Amino acid sequence: MNRTTEIVLGTVGSTLHLICTVIAFMVYRFIFSLNADLQETNQQFIADHGIWQEGGYYFNGVNLFLSLMLMIYIGSLVLGIIATVFVKKRTIMAGVFFLISGVISLVTFIPAILYIIAGVMALVRKPTPKQLNS
Repeated sequence: MNRTTEIVLGTVGSTLHLICTVIAFMVYRFIFSLNADLQETNQQFIADHGIWQEGGYYFNGVNLFLSLMLMIYIGSLVLGIIATVFVKKRTIMAGVFFLISGVISLVTFIPAILYIIAGVMALVRKPTPKQLNS
């Protein structure tokens, strides 16, 4: 059966998801560099005044959140790519992977919608039976 639609949706979704993951990584690196600067400033402030500024706790929480989100994005991206590759050979597995990837990546809205559409199409569309020549 021709699965061109699922392949195109999976490819476009994976490409957009990759772009979102790269942007998330750049934001993570920016926040991480701000945290390093803040840690340095806090150490100087503690040495001068003996008081801890509370901004460090905020940036540590943001770093943890962004690290987890980045790992989730990468895992979802890998699932989407695997589903795109196997959509012709293992349709049900690919459909399930598309749906899982779409649900996981709902934060990045457009790739999630494309993955969910491709997953539903892969699960719902059945191959047409071959006609017997009599």
